[in-house]
Amino acid sequence: MYSRRSVWQVVLRQGGWDVTLSTYYPFGLSSSFTVPLRQVSCMAHRSEVPAMIPLKVKGRPFYFLLDKQGQVYNPQLFDLTVGAYRKL
Repeated sequence: MYSRRSVWQVVLRQGGWDVTLSTYYPFGLSSSFTVPLRQVSCMAHRSEVPAMIPLKVKGRPFYFLLDKQGQVYNPQLFDLTVGAYRKL
C-alpha cells in the first residue's frame, strides 16, 4: 500500500489548471492520474516537514507522499500551485 501512496513525478499540465501525479505500483509498474489543481491540497509546507510532503487529493481515501529529497525544478511555482493549502 505504501508504494501506491508514493509519488515519483508531479507534472503541472499546460494552462495550469490540472496536475498529473505518477505513483508506483508493485513489481515496478507505475500509474498516473490527472486531477484539477483545485482538488489537490498540500498539508504542510516543504520547509516544515523532515522527510515526506503529504498531499491530499479530493475523492481519494489516503494521502499521497512526496519525498523531500527529490528534485523540484521550480520551487516557487510548486509552492504556489501544488504546494498550496486548500480546503477540500
